[in-house]
Amino acid sequence: MKSEKPFSIRLMACDRGASVWLIELAGRTLLFDAWLDDPYFSGPAGFFSAHRSEPALFSASSLPPVDALVLSSAEQDHAHPCTLAKLDRGIPVYARPEAARLAARLGFAQITALAPGQRAQLWNGDASLLALEGYGRNTPFVMREQATGERVCIAQHGVNARWLTKHSRSAFSGEFAPDAAGRLTDTLCIGVHTTLLRPLGLPRWVLGDAGTILPDPLESAAIVARFSPRRVLFSHATREVEQGFAVRHLLRYPSAHDDLGHAQRAFRENAPGPRIAGLPAPAAWF
Repeated sequence: MKSEKPFSIRLMACDRGASVWLIELAGRTLLFDAWLDDPYFSGPAGFFSAHRSEPALFSASSLPPVDALVLSSAEQDHAHPCTLAKLDRGIPVYARPEAARLAARLGFAQITALAPGQRAQLWNGDASLLALEGYGRNTPFVMREQATGERVCIAQHGVNARWLTKHSRSAFSGEFAPDAAGRLTDTLCIGVHTTLLRPLGLPRWVLGDAGTILPDPLESAAIVARFSPRRVLFSHATREVEQGFAVRHLLRYPSAHDDLGHAQRAFRENAPGPRIAGLPAPAAWF
């Protein structure tokens, strides 16, 4: 049996939970999301703060040279202002609109905001970028290398199944059209949470967007089957230590690692084709 071509796009998890990625494609290096320097804060003083249980493998100042930056969200665990402030402001930024406005406030000069379904060309067309619809305030992105046609999708909070059903023909057209096997991407990196916010005594539908930051693993499994990737990697499972009024009195924040086994089983049972590689080893290209 003829073996499939080796992967030409390389990925490296910048922390043990794969919340930040370095990606090599088209001979360049892309940074996907940027939370490397602790801690981050949300809401009024004392409402919420978080830092990693283990430090990231890179700091903003120790990163290798970066040729492009993609921001999937304006939330601080994806677009950390202190981390971004230490990066070269000349790096081209491709981002969800809210994150694009944050980058502009921080002084980045080359910014492209991408709404779901929109695309951008990187490095004179050597690579392409496609924004999809996610959950909560997060945008999944598909990156394609022109020379090989290989694609990788990073969906930190999953891909919105309803949006994909409605827009897949228009979004996945041209250079992003399905390959001969019907595959939409070669590698899919997908968040493993069932839900981040688990408020006491309130059903999810009452909270709307805040209660559905991440989809159920069964819905993510359906996305895995739809994308039909060669391999699936888990993403956005960083162990965090949370502090503040919100944690003590309002919310429960279970570790994303609690969901790893459940997601692994759900994906293997409901999307048996792709290889479920799981949480990547840190500090190694694969």
